[in-house]
Amino acid sequence: MILTITLVVTAVTALYVYLTWNYGYWKKRNVPGPDPLPFLGSFPSLILRHRTIMEEMDKIYSDYKNKFNFVGIFSNRSPSIFVATPALAKDVLIKDFRSFHDNEFGGFTNREIDPILGRNPFLLNGDEWKEKRSEVTPAFTTSRMKALLPIIEDVGSRMTKYVKQKGNAALDTRELTAKFTTDVVSSCIFDTDAESFTNEKAEIREMGRKLLDNSFMFFMTALFIGVMPTIAKLLNVGLIPKSVEKFFTNLMSEALKHREQK
Repeated sequence: MILTITLVVTAVTALYVYLTWNYGYWKKRNVPGPDPLPFLGSFPSLILRHRTIMEEMDKIYSDYKNKFNFVGIFSNRSPSIFVATPALAKDVLIKDFRSFHDNEFGGFTNREIDPILGRNPFLLNGDEWKEKRSEVTPAFTTSRMKALLPIIEDVGSRMTKYVKQKGNAALDTRELTAKFTTDVVSSCIFDTDAESFTNEKAEIREMGRKLLDNSFMFFMTALFIGVMPTIAKLLNVGLIPKSVEKFFTNLMSEALKHREQK
């Protein structure tokens, strides 16, 4: 019994030290910032869910915006810089972007486990990011964006009709905008009508919900991957359910075949 308790206490202590040992990173460098919470870093709402992460970012910004150009924060146990002035944000995103295109997600995305996330330019680093960026950029030329405008306007008309049909009934604006986004993406990328405004159980919309799951289990899985990426890869832990991955992979394959036949 004593041995068991000793092992448990030792394991918990070791885990605590592992998760918090880096929390002095910014103080050692005299960089100001909010004190991180054990296991949760600077954004406890990711787990506690008492408010949105955007509200937490807004609070950090409000607390430091007139005092410093940037502050030090922690995403779980990883130190990050929080830009607090528009001028510095402009330099990071435009002038010096080639030095800042890497992001924290690139370190633990695995294209073998999560091929959808593992091929997303927003989640890649280094040469992989440059390669995928060069593949995606041609899709956003002025001429192609103009060609997509009528499709987007058509989806907007469908949404307007849907809202009018609801009359004075209360509408969930989050779900409404999700339907709009689903139909736009489906029409522009997959060349398919998702039917989000005509079918409350439309398959693409249902799969979209699973893809962007915000359940407690999803966030716990994301936390595990973020805190222990190496172990997560060894255990083949991914964020996207295989059924969802298969659905969107098949949908993209069908869209490519359809375009080749045109």
